[in-house]
Amino acid sequence: MLTCLRDINEQLGVTIVIVTHEMSVIRRLCDRAALLHQGQLLEVADVQDGLIQATTPIGKGLVVED
Repeated sequence: MLTCLRDINEQLGVTIVIVTHEMSVIRRLCDRAALLHQGQLLEVADVQDGLIQATTPIGKGLVVED
């Protein structure tokens, strides 16, 4: 399923919105990731070479926890 979504994104150039708590899914599929906390948008981070470039303390904590 993840490979299929990635193929659709690459072939059609469309944006796909995925809601997940799985950091491995984010690393595999995403170019950018938005972090929501208690219904508030905290940050939008780039995902480069499978690494999430978080800038907020909560974002950095999520990256370390995985």
